[in-house]
Amino acid sequence: MKFEKLKGEYTQLWASMMTRTSFKPAVEASASKIIANKERYQSVSEMTKVPWYVIGLIHQMEGGCSFGSHLHNGDSLARRTVHVPANRPTTGYGPFRWEVSACDALLMKSLDTISEWTIERICFELERYNGWGYRRFHPTTLTPYLWSGTTHYARGKYVADGQWDSTHASKQTGAMALLKRMMEMDESIRPVGAVVTPKPLQPAETAPDSFVKAEQKAPVSRPTVAVGTTAAVIAVTEAAPAIIPPAVPDAITQGISNVGAWKGVGETLWAFRDWALHQPTMAGAVTITVAGFYLWSKKKAAP
Repeated sequence: MKFEKLKGEYTQLWASMMTRTSFKPAVEASASKIIANKERYQSVSEMTKVPWYVIGLIHQMEGGCSFGSHLHNGDSLARRTVHVPANRPTTGYGPFRWEVSACDALLMKSLDTISEWTIERICFELERYNGWGYRRFHPTTLTPYLWSGTTHYARGKYVADGQWDSTHASKQTGAMALLKRMMEMDESIRPVGAVVTPKPLQPAETAPDSFVKAEQKAPVSRPTVAVGTTAAVIAVTEAAPAIIPPAVPDAITQGISNVGAWKGVGETLWAFRDWALHQPTMAGAVTITVAGFYLWSKKKAAP
């Protein structure tokens, strides 16, 4: 993945991001925890040149700000890492000091080489740190590592290394919701070119429940359409009997008030609707012909 290709996307996502109401207490608590550990993060920042708040975000995302866990992936500092990336740090066998492990994690990802930490660069490096699995294999789902707790994410998550669950919704607050709140709480947190309070492009928040409701909403049933469309046919029939050809079977006319007949006529109209969608040109010609016949019959019937 190339930063320059993704930079514009990150700009738009950051500008339009809104924190979900249900996540705000968790955002507040986690942001406060990161800021409370500022001095310790600054000590690692001095050795790696990575902004202290970026280190804090990674620490929260990987280990819940526990100083007993590796910054690499949250494994215990009692030994080398077990999960991806495994066997880190490469020297020593543990227990490790948190600062030693943190420096190893940041240098392993070459974060010490970044010269300009913009919002977009933070997005890119944090997504790279967690892995490109979402973008490569599930491109319709923005990574919750960045966007959980915001209007950019609803569900879909790797619940373990390489194990995808499309129905699982991350309960962890994403890094960008945390960064936004941290910028509001601490004036020293100013990524290059960052806007302190991004103006949201979305007018209203979409609650997580709305995604479930939208997916569970049943489509309009054919019987319902049958009744509605048949009622319209009855109205037209009464208003303009001249357009109903004499060849229409009496059984339909006499039984039109019967619900079963309504459904039958409605099913026919539904079939016509499917045909019209696939043959729009012919459907348009038929519509114009019927309309012309109707206007001609009205004119002929006029005194």
